[in-house]
Amino acid sequence: MRLTVRHHDPYPLTYALARGGGMADGDMARMAAGAALRAAGPAVAPGAASLSHRDGRAAAALAPIGVRIGIDLERARAVPREHERMFATSAERRTWPRWRDASGLWALKEAAWKAFGCPDDLPFTALELEIGRGGTVSAVRVDGRAHAARSLLRRPWPGWVLALVWAEEAP
Repeated sequence: MRLTVRHHDPYPLTYALARGGGMADGDMARMAAGAALRAAGPAVAPGAASLSHRDGRAAAALAPIGVRIGIDLERARAVPREHERMFATSAERRTWPRWRDASGLWALKEAAWKAFGCPDDLPFTALELEIGRGGTVSAVRVDGRAHAARSLLRRPWPGWVLALVWAEEAP
């Protein structure tokens, strides 16, 4: 198995990626989480963690106490543009850059869903991303209530999309 660890500021966020190794995706995700925890070191007390895995790849993210975080790993171009109406609000469809892959929007919504701990029975369109230039998230609305948020959207490997969404928890 190959592990890659990345750090991102302004928050001391850490995420790890894993691929290969012939082990189950869930086991690989737990190994990635361990790698992220070791990389963050004792100076960062992890407050939130998120895992994602698919088809022999895995990702894990850690954030310090007081920060919510969600991560999602998807295959690029797996979501056809015409399927956006099934999971994205009209505002998201209007502001999502046309040059961006719809799988990126799906991954950002999944990551936000995890970050905000949305229940399974909440309709996916009850969570709405406020999308800025280039497809970055500036806020997440859950049942109409807005929360300032930030995001990263990366291509960790050819044919893959990785999304991170994080937000400071309300005091």
